[in-house]
Amino acid sequence: MEAYNDGLTALTAQSLINDVLDVSKIAAGSMTIREERVDLRELFRLVSQSVCPTLRHRNIELRVNIHNDVPTYITGDKLRLQQILSNLATNAVKCVELLI
Repeated sequence: MEAYNDGLTALTAQSLINDVLDVSKIAAGSMTIREERVDLRELFRLVSQSVCPTLRHRNIELRVNIHNDVPTYITGDKLRLQQILSNLATNAVKCVELLI
């Protein structure tokens, strides 16, 4: 349980720091959104890998199913998309923890 909480705390802390930095950039008018080719499957893999160690401690399995109609590549800001998906995954872990 201790390792699980440490993992979740680290994910939450990283997410919070990124959010605060982004709010500061937005307020200062210096937020830059990049347009780059993003591999969605790779992005989901990275995010799920960051959450899975935390879930293993609770015997929870994360499955990522991407429908065939979803394009492999999109144009967007990879860092921002990863941040959004990480926030969603972290919040999902918290919700699952509350249900267990």
